[in-house]
Amino acid sequence: MKTSYTKTKRAAEESLRAREKEGRIRPAFASDEKRLAALELFDLGLGYVRASRILNLSANTLRDWHAKWKTGEFKVQLSVNQYRYGEDVKSRVRAMRRRGATWREIEEATGVSITTCRTWVLQNQNTKSIRAKGLSDDDP
Repeated sequence: MKTSYTKTKRAAEESLRAREKEGRIRPAFASDEKRLAALELFDLGLGYVRASRILNLSANTLRDWHAKWKTGEFKVQLSVNQYRYGEDVKSRVRAMRRRGATWREIEEATGVSITTCRTWVLQNQNTKSIRAKGLSDDDP
């Protein structure tokens, strides 16, 4: 299961650039460098507990990564669905819906799934409703 460091790092950088183009933001999860280091430690035969101590990451996280590594499913690059959309994309979705665009039109224009678009619009409506009533999160 040996992996080429340069090849893997290059693929990770290309993947990151592609995601940033889509308007998605990488969350504050373990970096691709840490993921690559974990992969190399696993390749050297270290277990997840030792790797977690070396990398200063949760043993639970490394346990999950190690299980995926054993089955050949572990990837250095964070999965695309883990990246988050920025507020600019969310605002665009809400504005399109206010102007009367259908969910399908919004999905095609932004690349964001219909379900996610609906969630953002509903969250925004609920927030406005709470503010209009003068309620806060602390109120019963």
